[in-house]
Amino acid sequence: MHANNYLAIWAICITKNVSYKYCTLLLYFTKEDKTIKKMKRKSIAFLELAIVLLSLFLVAIPAIAAAQNVQKVSACTATTASEDDIVLGVYGNANEDETIDMRDLTYVKLIFFGERPETKLADAKYDGEINPLDFVQIKLIIVGKENELTVVQYLGTPPDITEEPVTISIPTDRIVTASSYACEAICTFGLEDTIVGVDGFTKKVGEIAELIKAKEEIGVYSSSMDVEKVISLEPDVVVASTYFRTYYPIYEEQLSYAGIPMLLTDLDEPEKYAEEFGVLGWLMSNQEKSEALIKFEKELYGLIGERVSEIPENEKPSTVYGVYCPCPPGTFIPDDDDEKLHAFSFNEAPPCYIAGSDTSGDNRIVRAGGINAFADIESYQQVDTEAIIGRNPEILIMDVYPGYAGFVECGYDVADSSSMHKIRGMFMNSTGWDCTSAVQNGDAYMICNSAGGLHSSIYALYMAKWLHPDRFEDLDPIEMHEDWLDEFLGIPYKGVYAYPTQWRQGT
Repeated sequence: MHANNYLAIWAICITKNVSYKYCTLLLYFTKEDKTIKKMKRKSIAFLELAIVLLSLFLVAIPAIAAAQNVQKVSACTATTASEDDIVLGVYGNANEDETIDMRDLTYVKLIFFGERPETKLADAKYDGEINPLDFVQIKLIIVGKENELTVVQYLGTPPDITEEPVTISIPTDRIVTASSYACEAICTFGLEDTIVGVDGFTKKVGEIAELIKAKEEIGVYSSSMDVEKVISLEPDVVVASTYFRTYYPIYEEQLSYAGIPMLLTDLDEPEKYAEEFGVLGWLMSNQEKSEALIKFEKELYGLIGERVSEIPENEKPSTVYGVYCPCPPGTFIPDDDDEKLHAFSFNEAPPCYIAGSDTSGDNRIVRAGGINAFADIESYQQVDTEAIIGRNPEILIMDVYPGYAGFVECGYDVADSSSMHKIRGMFMNSTGWDCTSAVQNGDAYMICNSAGGLHSSIYALYMAKWLHPDRFEDLDPIEMHEDWLDEFLGIPYKGVYAYPTQWRQGT
């Protein structure tokens, strides 16, 4: 009997939970013993074909029965998920719902026997066809015995998302992270011991610094990754940000030549959070933790969204959201015509970029119940004093980071808010900003970028509380942040993430 037929029968036996004894007997009677050798070749071929067809029929019985009794089967057993549901991006999720279970095994059999349309994720082995090997892979995934997973990467920014598969060996015992968010995510699963390499910038992230301080450094920044160093660490996977595909494609290519897959993620983007953490949960063999992370974000964003939806448009304040200081105070920067240089004072605001339409800043303003004062410009742009005065925003929010303007200290383990107070004062006293309603009414706020990241809903709550203090009076983002750090990293809250937090005395 041809080796492929033996493999087919073994696959069928495993799929149907046929005992080892009976599977062995089935194979035994297909062997060419002395009696079979005396039979004509045509008879042998007929016998082999009959055995395979009979075995396939046994596999088909439950699938055929399911098709015949489809009215009696629940919709989730024999149908795909609705468009509103989150689809788990793991190949083997044949019915494309939020998990992989026996319903997927039923569904892939229905596809195999032509009773259901083929779905993209039904090809569990990712070999381009639906066959019994997919049955085996799905069963292995269900019991946690698979040796590889093909998962979906979500590249781009919503609504322009490209889904691209990547196959990763399981278990992921050796991981290199080329993203601080990815590194923190691995730590939330309690798997910091599997991390074998990180970039130098990530080592300084306060929340996880103690957990990863002894890890091998792959470069000062992830963008300056030492590929040879990464390869020498023999990782099962490198987890990086999706911008690597756009700006540093050479890293992915070089790692691919070495047989090392790169998983591209944007774990700080709320639009892709559930999908990406859903995938990570299966790769890290801890769906319970990923579900808890997703639930936290979903519930808090849901609460914010519910309240914001009740706010009339005429009660939503005009808001400016700024990011990125290109140089510290006192240094020389080019004028608009790039021909002259001028210095700006330590008493004035550093130049920054203002969020226009189709930006994360614009999305944050809208989620928090505001109206973007610069919605008519695209992307992030530097704007002049006249534009600021002309828009006269009611709220000013600046996204800052450790080292912003050369002196700001913020984030985990920062002892006091003096530097945040100083940078806020520079904006409030700066020409142009000082004439706005936001500054005159004291509605200028500084928020550290690490208030977001894996918990961007907390960042959103800070903003919503500043924009609508009465409607969010009962919610404290600091308390939410305390809960998150305790539940997912097992560390206490300490530091300065936002200023001022007037609902807490002295902050």
